[in-house]
Amino acid sequence: MDPAKMEVRVSDSEMEAYLKIDPPGPDERLPTFDEVLSFLAEEGIVFGILEDSIKSALEEGKVGEFFLVARGVEPEPGIDGYIDYKFNKDKKLKPVVLEDGRVDYKNIESVENVVKGQLLAVKVPCKPGRDGKTVTGKVLKAYRPKDPKIPAGKNTCVSEDGLKLFAACDGHVVFEGGKVVVHPVFVRQGDVDFSVGNIEFVGDVVIKGSVLTDFSVKAGGNIEVHKVVEGAILEAEGDIIVKGGVLGKGKAFLKAKGDIFLKFAEQATLEAGGSVIADEAIVNCKVMAKGSVIARGRKGSLVGGEVFASDSVEVMNLGSELGIKTYVEVGVDPALKQEYTEVNESLSGLQKKLREVSKGVETLKKIEEKVGALPPDKKDLYLRMTRAMFQLRGQLDRLKKRKEEIEEIMNRVKKEGKVVVRGVVYPGVRIVVRGAKYVVKEPLKEVVFSREGNEIKIGALR
Repeated sequence: MDPAKMEVRVSDSEMEAYLKIDPPGPDERLPTFDEVLSFLAEEGIVFGILEDSIKSALEEGKVGEFFLVARGVEPEPGIDGYIDYKFNKDKKLKPVVLEDGRVDYKNIESVENVVKGQLLAVKVPCKPGRDGKTVTGKVLKAYRPKDPKIPAGKNTCVSEDGLKLFAACDGHVVFEGGKVVVHPVFVRQGDVDFSVGNIEFVGDVVIKGSVLTDFSVKAGGNIEVHKVVEGAILEAEGDIIVKGGVLGKGKAFLKAKGDIFLKFAEQATLEAGGSVIADEAIVNCKVMAKGSVIARGRKGSLVGGEVFASDSVEVMNLGSELGIKTYVEVGVDPALKQEYTEVNESLSGLQKKLREVSKGVETLKKIEEKVGALPPDKKDLYLRMTRAMFQLRGQLDRLKKRKEEIEEIMNRVKKEGKVVVRGVVYPGVRIVVRGAKYVVKEPLKEVVFSREGNEIKIGALR
């Protein structure tokens, strides 16, 4: 007997194939499983055959209706890889919004500091896709995902597995030219103003313009300003170089752990862990240097203000013909001297406060002795004032100890100290060399001030 007739129907997408078995005639029978497979192959159905479905249909004697016999596989698209940046690569200059909603246009988020070894980016690899296939055996190509290269630029390094990018040095990180770059030096092409805001950077900072009033630049390395510093704040772990000078307006503050080099300075505070060196005049400034203070050149004058230097002060002219008061002290560490002054001021304030508290405690104690017991509110006050008294005594003891330590250090590290004037020193100048004092009352030319015994010795420069 021959098998009953069969018919195949394929979906438009060719992802499904259906089979219909006609009811067997008088001389026909249901086809066998193998006969069904052969028929499907003849009809071009070669992939995704649902064998269990066919067997079940034959067992159930399913005839006269289409049933699913093959199903294709849809392609599984790949997933693009991507770079997960650990910094804001699309950073735009924008002001900081304060907690109260006001906008601080001086503190603009312009520099993103990084340190050596800091993670900058992670590559997330692509996930490969899988091709699909229709029931007729046609291959359906899956999307081929993109696998980006890690964007390693200058001063960056890639991990051994090629998936992580690190900073190779301290600096500020930027995304430029499609790559991550770390610049060890931050360069501002123009002024430090509202367009860039305050700058704080882990390395060297170069300002091609000026630093305007009320702005600040802080650097973990050197600071170099090509034009002028106005009433601004500059703080550097290294040196500070101001090629155009300082017009401080009484507000400028420059502090360097190294040296400070400048053309001139007016109405500014200068603190250096090394020396302060000016090409021209230093006028009405407070200067503190652990090294020397030098105003060199024909215009190298020191006029007005206060100058403290551990080693020496060397200038062309000191003071002015107008008799402007100028104070110069050498031979003592200015930072220690400053701390010594602050400790003495704190001691004076605490001693006054202790006297007031002690008087209050004594008054309450007498009341207690007189009436037998203090009211609850007075008792509480008495206890609080007694605790405050002991706390103040503890603070005073610590400050007295620190005062003694500073005095010991200052006596131990006192340097020779000298003041060298290559031109004229004018009346109105007060000079202190390791505690010995001298007030200039008449002009002197080409002299050196040093200490001899308990007095200041004035010697000829040549």
